[in-house]
Amino acid sequence: DAGAGGGDDAGAGGGDDAGAGGGDDAGAGGDDDHGDDIEDATPVPPEELIGGQEGAIDQAGDVDFYSFMVGRPGRWTIETRGASDTECQLFDRAGEPLAEDDDSGEENNCRIVHELEAGVRYYVAIRMADPEGVGGYELWLIAPDVPVVAPRIRLEQAEGPPGTLFRAAAIGLTPGGEATFHLRQPNLEESDVATGNADELGRLGAEVTTFENSPVGTYLLWVQDLETELASPPVTFRLVEPGANDDHGNEQNDASSLIEGELLEGEIEEERDEDWFRFRTDALGRHRIETLGASDTMCVLYDEEGEIVDDDDDGGANLNCRIDGDLDFEATYFLRVTTFLGRTGEYRVSLRGPIDDHSNSTEGATRLSDRSLPGVIERPGDLDVFAFDVRDPGVYRLRSTGETDTHCTLLDPEGAVIVSDDDGGQGSNCEVSETLEGAGTYYLRVRHFSRFRVGAYAVERIGGAAPPVEDDYGDTPETAGRIRAGEEVGAELEEQGDIDHFLFVPNQTGMWRAETLGDLDTTCVLLTDVGERLDDDDDSGMGMNCQIDFSLVAGRGYIFVVRGFVDREQGMYTVRTTSIPQE
Repeated sequence: DAGAGGGDDAGAGGGDDAGAGGGDDAGAGGDDDHGDDIEDATPVPPEELIGGQEGAIDQAGDVDFYSFMVGRPGRWTIETRGASDTECQLFDRAGEPLAEDDDSGEENNCRIVHELEAGVRYYVAIRMADPEGVGGYELWLIAPDVPVVAPRIRLEQAEGPPGTLFRAAAIGLTPGGEATFHLRQPNLEESDVATGNADELGRLGAEVTTFENSPVGTYLLWVQDLETELASPPVTFRLVEPGANDDHGNEQNDASSLIEGELLEGEIEEERDEDWFRFRTDALGRHRIETLGASDTMCVLYDEEGEIVDDDDDGGANLNCRIDGDLDFEATYFLRVTTFLGRTGEYRVSLRGPIDDHSNSTEGATRLSDRSLPGVIERPGDLDVFAFDVRDPGVYRLRSTGETDTHCTLLDPEGAVIVSDDDGGQGSNCEVSETLEGAGTYYLRVRHFSRFRVGAYAVERIGGAAPPVEDDYGDTPETAGRIRAGEEVGAELEEQGDIDHFLFVPNQTGMWRAETLGDLDTTCVLLTDVGERLDDDDDSGMGMNCQIDFSLVAGRGYIFVVRGFVDREQGMYTVRTTSIPQE
């Protein structure tokens, strides 16, 4: 559930963003079915189970307000139902926000579970998650001990040859109520599999029998609660030709689910086999999709419409494919994996989401200098914290720029809040201006106004002189620091976006290795002393360190360039150059 709290974001007093008091975003009048603020809220009768209050977001920016009281205390559920992607916000009788939610309900519906007092008036506001969206919904208020009917279904297995018995289990049904399992075959014929009564916990099982002459392909199974007529989202299972034993589908509709942070085993079992994967992003920014193993793989990334986003052959380690790309938030993508010349072989596929560009706390905060720094709220609820030093008293102005609706909080050296702001800057950007007297390190905390959205921005500080940062190794080939070939040297990425250049001269001709050591996620490039690019690498070394092996000529100069995989990477690391003995 969304946390309670107030603050500048969504109070009852209005404001540009969508508070209870109306404001610029409230829907225009006309035939609006429910009021756009607390004063015009639609009253809901106090019953144990209040369901089916129909509403509609009639136009972009419309908000529907309801007022209600409950007859007994406890943790009540306030939710919407229907096909619309809704957000809801709960207010107390004074109009102060208590909780908010986006997608905790069924599909894209909002759901708030909150402790309510009997006989006290509350207000709930309903809006679309997309500010430009419109659509209908039903508002439900459910007492603490009334079961929430939200049918769900799961299968013991997802694939098998014709004749396989598939067992299904449904949950979230009306306790003791009747429900029916429905099946859609690949030829689009539909049939009822089984009808029965759920147990006291709202559970019901069923068996789906297939036969040797059942058509191969993808089947859809869902359950409908006959008491409420609510249906579960469908689940799929596949019938495959006996002996095919294909681990992953050969087409987009049969794609296997790929989850961020997990390694999924795959195999190209026969010539012309291809494996499809599906994933949905829960973060904005740079993602890495790659295979690992001994197979020579090729990858193609598609968006939900089937358009190619990117492709790769040998961009990863060894002969594996690797795609690095900026992907949208809450978007569905498909990955097709094949092998060079259709050769058979095993592999593993990995999906890595974006690394947080700035620390969520004062510990590890990114240093603000006299230049604008980019930032991204990669995931809902992400915080970005920046640090800056105050030596002399003065007025310090800090602000964000860009298209994202940001919220800023200025913290003192102890981490206590000095001042916060929502839309004090240009457009929906935040801006704080404060006279700071005491010397020390202060912090600026930036987040999205909505705890359910993401976006990119930039932040800058105006006022006060930033202490100069001494760079240990130059940012350009011309300012490269000289190191001795065959030795280790310590180095540091002192600030965001720092690049270190190292010049070394091999004392013998042959294979040499240039690499980094440490905890940073580094990337590196090898250049000649006149700037000609020879090779580059990301994670071939230990951990997330870069490593380049290349044949070098004695007496010639080479430049080893090191930077962070993401610009926020800062800290100490080691550079090592070694001659590789010939076998």
